[in-house]
Amino acid sequence: MQFKTTQTKYFLYIFFLFITSAIFVSCAKDLKPPKKVQSPIRPDMEFENFTIQQNYMDTLAWELHADYAEMYKDKDKMTARSVEITFFKNKALNNSKEVHITSDFADLDNKTRDMVLYKNVDLVTGDGLRLKTERLNWSEQKHQVFTNSKIKLTQGENVIYGKGLTSSPNLEDIVIKKVTGRVVMNK
Repeated sequence: MQFKTTQTKYFLYIFFLFITSAIFVSCAKDLKPPKKVQSPIRPDMEFENFTIQQNYMDTLAWELHADYAEMYKDKDKMTARSVEITFFKNKALNNSKEVHITSDFADLDNKTRDMVLYKNVDLVTGDGLRLKTERLNWSEQKHQVFTNSKIKLTQGENVIYGKGLTSSPNLEDIVIKKVTGRVVMNK
């Protein structure tokens, strides 16, 4: 189609622009503004290569080391990343062997000293008994570790699976719930 005058071309251009604008405005009315994302709570303090120790009756009971930690004063809580904990031999706590625990993360209650270790939790005793789970709690008052998560307990060829566990940190007094596994008996 060929236009005879510039005025007709101009009129069609304005008409096309008006229609496009009307479509755009009518679509924009249906758009809702994005929800505001609330910023996470900022820690009061941040630490790198953080270490904290707990004594019991003037004897070192345990030591926690983390690559990174955040403290939240209002919650009396600390969170940590890349965690290593050592429970030391301690006669007062009936802990006869050293225990090493690693996990990706941990939460520590600054008042009670209770802990929750989570993601890739690996506990190894001095005699080679190993506990693997995704979540492990420490009760400072009871001096116990416990979990309701799935567990894998190994020593040599012996493997025990379960869901739920309560024990001393050195795994000498263990109660495992929902047990399955394989134990090799020596002749």
